[in-house]
Amino acid sequence: MKRKELSLIANYLTIGLIASLILLMVACSSTSSTTPTSSTSTTTKPTASLSSIAITPTSPPNLTKGSIFQFTATGTYSDNSTANISDKVKWTSSDQTIVTFVPSGAGSGFVDGMGVGTANITVSLDGITSPPINLTVVAPTSTTTSP
Repeated sequence: MKRKELSLIANYLTIGLIASLILLMVACSSTSSTTPTSSTSTTTKPTASLSSIAITPTSPPNLTKGSIFQFTATGTYSDNSTANISDKVKWTSSDQTIVTFVPSGAGSGFVDGMGVGTANITVSLDGITSPPINLTVVAPTSTTTSP
């Protein structure tokens, strides 16, 4: 190839490269978010605050000692929306010799019947506490077999 032909090819490659970079810059700028130029045009939606918490079921069945049962905590917010917040609340038993909570890694709201009796279950989050739920743990029934 002659020097003039090489120079022409180099010019075409340079033009192609510049065109590609421009297209790339346009594509990137159209997908990126822009910052408002005026701070007076920015509005933020207020977030709803937690107003109450309920535990379900409200009338759980008796739990056999040594068994596990799951409750659900539902939060109601100031805008009347609701959400399952079982994994966000602090679960409490009035008597841990009767009912304890399974560690959170195993799932939220799971209780373990440790002893026979009745305990109150409550949950709390952000200074809001649920009404208590009574949970009764009963002794396992024994089965006898006839010879």
